[in-house]
Amino acid sequence: TEDDDEHDAQQPKPAAPRKTPKPNLIELMAAQAGFSKEGSDRYFHTDGSWLQKVSGSTFPWERHSADGQLVQSYWVRDCCIEREPLQLDAVVWNLCERQPDAYSIVLRDPNDNVVVYSGAELLRLRSQQRLTLHPANYRLVYQHDDISGVEEGGQHG
Repeated sequence: TEDDDEHDAQQPKPAAPRKTPKPNLIELMAAQAGFSKEGSDRYFHTDGSWLQKVSGSTFPWERHSADGQLVQSYWVRDCCIEREPLQLDAVVWNLCERQPDAYSIVLRDPNDNVVVYSGAELLRLRSQQRLTLHPANYRLVYQHDDISGVEEGGQHG
């Protein structure tokens, strides 16, 4: 009947199934380490240490000891290096290489759990040839000659 058709037209259509969003990597890491969230960019531990987001840093998350000392800096990327290559800035790799106990990268494992690779762990995996570092980008900068060194006719002397 027409009443049934109108009733059917008013029923909301079932929503397409949504993928459950993956938990935020920092939230996962903080929870695994026993930190509790306080605000959007800060986590506290019962031992007095804290994890905090810092702006303007290559490594945007820092862990501090209870007495305020910087313990660890974290670079975070929602990627699993066991499934796909990871492209990172040279400065990230250089800091992990030069200060392997101070810098870490936070990624996902194949099961979508958080995994923290310290610089020391990255170097160990590289030395075991389980990780390979490939140059991904180069910057070419043309060096202009000093104008006084150019002879007439555009020839260089």
